[in-house]
Amino acid sequence: MIFTGEASILENANANEGLYVRLFEFKNVHWTKSAEHSEVLKDIMMNHYGHAGIKFVQYLLTKDPEEIKGIWQGYKKELEEQLPDTKFASRVGGKFALILTGARLANESLGINLSIENITQMLIEQEEASMDVRELAPKFYNALLQYILQNRRSFKYKDLEVNSNQEIYGKIEVVNGKTFCYIFPIILKKIATELGFPDLQVLLDELKRKGYLKHDTNKTLIKKQVFKKDELELREKVLNKKDYSPKGDYTHCIVYEGNILHDFDKFEEKESEKIKGFDPNSIPGNRKITSKPKNLADLFDDN
Repeated sequence: MIFTGEASILENANANEGLYVRLFEFKNVHWTKSAEHSEVLKDIMMNHYGHAGIKFVQYLLTKDPEEIKGIWQGYKKELEEQLPDTKFASRVGGKFALILTGARLANESLGINLSIENITQMLIEQEEASMDVRELAPKFYNALLQYILQNRRSFKYKDLEVNSNQEIYGKIEVVNGKTFCYIFPIILKKIATELGFPDLQVLLDELKRKGYLKHDTNKTLIKKQVFKKDELELREKVLNKKDYSPKGDYTHCIVYEGNILHDFDKFEEKESEKIKGFDPNSIPGNRKITSKPKNLADLFDDN
């Protein structure tokens, strides 16, 4: 089924992996040569609507179903070799092979000359453009990074103070040129939903496969000591747990290359240097008092 629209269905739907291998959007395609060309096509189709369909179906009924299946399988194999190497190549190749099979049978039944080669190239370009969108794990991985940076104050980092009013999402550590973001499962689930990714477990499994997840054996979780012993009230507020856990709490640890808080560290260092060298008497308009006045009147001019 093919239809047109002004807005993207995929962009307005939940980011579900299955949807991206069932629905294909072709964007920025010039389907006609000009507005005049478009009008001529519409006029011809309105006057001949349905005739080609009848002839096409009558031709199909003369074909052995196994022969048609063989044509489809051949195109599927060729497409799998040409499409980007992803876990979806076989499924996408099967869908696109239906289009090529239909084009070939249309050429045979209607005596037209659709270019199988050009259609194939167009389909491959479509898949290359859609690949990053369909690969939800990298999309989520990048979206999560931006979320962490925007909410960095909600993560415990180094020895920065936190107060009882803060909602702590987890902890960030930078070790050997990598950033380890430990996030409580309940928090990560909420973040994923907020970002439009409903199936967190699928994402975690894919991140684990790609090496973006630090985890215990056969798990997507790892324990981390986020709260200190004197932060039980803060821990209870976030995790709804009262007892102190000396081994830490379970977290999902997302790993990024480099120090993602590098700019944040530089800002903190600059602010710290400003405070160290701060002299309130150096501010224009501030009056420096070098001796204790005898009385309040001495602070004012005679007038």
